[in-house]
Amino acid sequence: MGRDAVNFRHIDLSLLMALDALVTERSVTKAAERLHISQPAMSHALARLRSVFDDPILVRGKGGMVPTTKAVRILGPTRQAICELEKSLAPFRHFDIENDDSVFRIGIVDYVELVLMPEVMARIRSMAPKLSVQVRPLVSNSEIADDLSTGQLDLAIAFFPEVPESLRRQRLGDEQYVCIARRGLIDPLDFTLQRFLDAQHLVVSPGGVSHKTMVDKILDQRRLRRRVVYSTTRFTTAAAVIERTDLIATVQRQVAMRMQNGFAIDVLPLPLDPLRLVLAQVWHERTHSDPAQAWLRKVFVESYAAVSGHSIGEYRQSKETIRKIVPCS
Repeated sequence: MGRDAVNFRHIDLSLLMALDALVTERSVTKAAERLHISQPAMSHALARLRSVFDDPILVRGKGGMVPTTKAVRILGPTRQAICELEKSLAPFRHFDIENDDSVFRIGIVDYVELVLMPEVMARIRSMAPKLSVQVRPLVSNSEIADDLSTGQLDLAIAFFPEVPESLRRQRLGDEQYVCIARRGLIDPLDFTLQRFLDAQHLVVSPGGVSHKTMVDKILDQRRLRRRVVYSTTRFTTAAAVIERTDLIATVQRQVAMRMQNGFAIDVLPLPLDPLRLVLAQVWHERTHSDPAQAWLRKVFVESYAAVSGHSIGEYRQSKETIRKIVPCS
């Protein structure tokens, strides 16, 4: 047997899953947490992988551990095989809602965490108390397809202008923008487009100050511009600043309603043509038939209907394959 030959009798599914976790997490500790095993067990798996493939698998690099070229090359077909196996076995999985201790990994935008997650977690805790949820902020959609296909994410929820045709998606409902200002600062009857443009603005942007919001894109199309003097990634920060200054901000209606409960602000109609935002959840084919994942998606559908009263519908997929995803708004 040559130096590069592999004895497949020494490889099992758990070892391949360990390889996937190690290369993805680039840490023995984090890989162990992902697979719910002890760190010594993961260290033993890494030692086995190094022996089987005659390769270090992980080596020290700039900023921490990095996978070797050989490990990355092996991982491609390994992930595909794991994905196909998960799809094949998903219909046979028994989902015991009261005793299942699965960990759901969900990518969300700040809107979802503020508006939806309290209702979602209340439902999960009452029906499936042993389940765990890990949320990760979505700053850009550029890596969502890969994260969903490799298992780093089970579900992603945001205002998606478009998603790859390879992903499944479901519309949760529509949203619209409104403006918020310090209580009494602006007369709603006097809030014209010119008043909007003359104001100084606070922007909530998950991508930071360099990220253009949908409002700015609409203004660019009309060759208009607003002056942004403060940018933040958090809605709660925005409300606290708006309450104490003469700045105004443009946020989603559901967010503004929640801000109004805790801060001295007014909610004003946006003096632009209505901007339709579509909130959707997207997932990969590998989790589509899994009963636990299907239940989770249903929880989000029902939760959004409960907090918004909006209708529920399915997207129609574009026939054209979309290769690039537009950043989240």
